[in-house]
Amino acid sequence: MKKLSELSTSLLNRLKHDKMGYTASELEKILKIKVDDVLFGLVKDQKIEREKFSGRYVYYSRRHQIRKQQELFRKDTVEKYSKPMESDILMNELKASLIIFFSMLDEKQRRLYAGLESLKVGHGGDKYISEVFDINEKTVSRGRKELLEQKVEVDTIGKKGGGRKEIKNKFQTS
Repeated sequence: MKKLSELSTSLLNRLKHDKMGYTASELEKILKIKVDDVLFGLVKDQKIEREKFSGRYVYYSRRHQIRKQQELFRKDTVEKYSKPMESDILMNELKASLIIFFSMLDEKQRRLYAGLESLKVGHGGDKYISEVFDINEKTVSRGRKELLEQKVEVDTIGKKGGGRKEIKNKFQTS
């Protein structure tokens, strides 16, 4: 129990005096011990604060002035070390790459992939994706519904008996 209180004190001191907040994984690297439970307890007891930043929880001091400095430092650090994508390649080349990838898929994979991209877009996604990939909006909708309902058959491309019926020659002689 003494080690737990020592860890709590160590975490509190670090968050009170350091110029940046920390994620749980950053603290674990520094302290070389698992800190999740202790951090949760400190947040619950309102001794530290946490907030989501770039998809991960970051733990900060409760003191307003220190917390603001920690947030600014973290934001500056992330901006400094994250490489921005060049805007000229972002839209056109990304779109072209998606279309090339889409063209390499079979019928079922295309439908499911279009449905997945539609889910990412959100409202109006079926229409937007159908225009991007030049496919029917109903196909996109069907792929999205199959994914959401988890009705995906793994080992088949299409339904048995699906597709165009065989054309029979009336005058064929056997």
